Amino acid sequence: GYLTEEPREITVRTMGKKRSGSVSMDNIVGIVTARPHWSNILHALTRAMPSDVWLEGVGVTGGTEEWYTIRITGKAKTQRALTTFILQLESGGFFRQTALENTKLLQGGGAFDFELTSQPVMKKLVNDA
Repeated sequence: GYLTEEPREITVRTMGKKRSGSVSMDNIVGIVTARPHWSNILHALTRAMPSDVWLEGVGVTGGTEEWYTIRITGKAKTQRALTTFILQLESGGFFRQTALENTKLLQGGGAFDFELTSQPVMKKLVNDA
């Protein structure tokens, strides 16, 4: 089978650049397995969300192999719903150091924008999510 073959060298070309290089299949496997487990992160985020909070964006703002800092943006109907979301993120053990960076009441009231930062606990997300 394909996965049991000896690692081969393959050429990788970066789009828009003329440089190319070689990388082994072992290197590719290492790169893929070291990346964040986004499906697990998103699953844990949605499980922590109250019904009156919704997400608009999730992105990486920095990190290492073990800790990534993510930026979460969205809308909430009430301050209480946002507080519940933050508490549920932290209490599940899948996120740590969650901080509210910004809130802004929308015109006409009834909801507000928010921006959070948090660190997914990668070891827990890989094993338990």
